[in-house]
Amino acid sequence: MPPVLAPRQGLDLRIATRDGLHALRTELEWSDASSGRLCVEWPSPASRLFPVRAGQAITVELSRPGDALYSLETLLESASTEEPPHLVLRPVGDWQRLERRESVRQPVEMHPTRAARLHASGPSEPFVASLGDLSSGGLRLLTSLALEAGDRLELTFATPSGGAELRVRLSVVRAAPATPGQSEAAAVGAQPAWAVGCQFVEPSPAEREQIVQFILAQQWAVARNASQSEKRRAQSRLTSSEKSVPNSAPEATSPG
Repeated sequence: MPPVLAPRQGLDLRIATRDGLHALRTELEWSDASSGRLCVEWPSPASRLFPVRAGQAITVELSRPGDALYSLETLLESASTEEPPHLVLRPVGDWQRLERRESVRQPVEMHPTRAARLHASGPSEPFVASLGDLSSGGLRLLTSLALEAGDRLELTFATPSGGAELRVRLSVVRAAPATPGQSEAAAVGAQPAWAVGCQFVEPSPAEREQIVQFILAQQWAVARNASQSEKRRAQSRLTSSEKSVPNSAPEATSPG
């Protein structure tokens, strides 16, 4: 069942471009019940209208705290710079309701733009790290710095759209030597020696929602990349099978 929509309702747009997956916040202007079309405010990260083109695929997401995430695949039908600038989106399917649980952990391969250990007095201590997995409750880091339970950390992540950064504070729950496979997968300059489990430090509801949205964007990107890889493999198998088929059948021999 589709979610109930109302004007000025907050929505998130997921737009994939050559430089990555962009997560953009917007608001609903109006919706048409018969066609399902949506008119949304044109996102303008860094005070500039985000570049789009007609026919571009855009995923619309509606998050309801305590309920679930609703997702709708659309195509950009039109864009207008008349005040207020807006986009008209045409759905290519139905709204999907995605269950969300605090315990879901998403495997990711990414690096924070900045990582630092915080001290009660004195400057913070920067270090290099890679993420192994991420959830709305915490994350696992791979790093060469010997961290201990109780250490406080701050990680900063740049968004593909160049808008506001995602900055989170964490508390180290446990640290153990990384396995050879974890060390090889991380590749963070110096070979990492520690797999570190962390939990988010008392995030506000807004911060927790931002973290959840970040996780879901990663899930979407991973699924999209896997789908594209499978399509390329299927096309490669088809091309190989076509090359192995003889160009012409052998001529039949006429009876004596």
